[in-house]
Amino acid sequence: MTKSTLILLIVLALVSCKKKTFITIQAENYITGEGSAYAGAQYIVVESYTPFFEVKSKQVANGILDANGHAAFEIKADRNKKYNMSISMPTNVCYTAFSNYQSLEEGEDNVFNFKYGTCGYVKMSSDNVNCIDETDKFHFTYYTSPDRKIYINRSYILGEAENYSWNSQVASALGCISKSWPILQVPVGSYVLDWRVIRGTDTTLGTDTFYVNENDTTTYLIEY
Repeated sequence: MTKSTLILLIVLALVSCKKKTFITIQAENYITGEGSAYAGAQYIVVESYTPFFEVKSKQVANGILDANGHAAFEIKADRNKKYNMSISMPTNVCYTAFSNYQSLEEGEDNVFNFKYGTCGYVKMSSDNVNCIDETDKFHFTYYTSPDRKIYINRSYILGEAENYSWNSQVASALGCISKSWPILQVPVGSYVLDWRVIRGTDTTLGTDTFYVNENDTTTYLIEY
């Protein structure tokens, strides 16, 4: 066997260790189903491995999502290496179900259909119009309907969305006052608003819904 033949066999053996790995990406607005907000978002695939206890990595694929937030491509993956994909988040998106970095399965069809929400704004205000005294307490929180896991105002909530409690982190007002909270940027969609009022030994609960439009500010006043 000649030296050149041996080299060729080694190269062929190395190439044969790699498998075609297919990746499909589709961003979907969770209200409209289309993916235009992700048009032009960049995706990157990074290959990594650990020879001699030192991690080595390099970029093996990159591109941009099309006008509807879609891309389909393939890479040649080595079974002895790991592959992770990231996608840049557009500035006009306030929620995305895609979590960087996503691991790729070598030699498989890797499909990433993920939902996202574009941005609107909410300004909440309250007014204690039936005040008894300075011990009156008012709390509120809001989340998207019908699934609290999609989005919740986590600046006011601790822990998992479905298990929130009326604690000190919930937006609150004390006494005979009117109060306004800062305007917050939130995902577009329908929201459920929950509140409670404590006056002495009496507690009153309330709920309502409102809708946040893209690039618009929804103002909500609660009188209690």
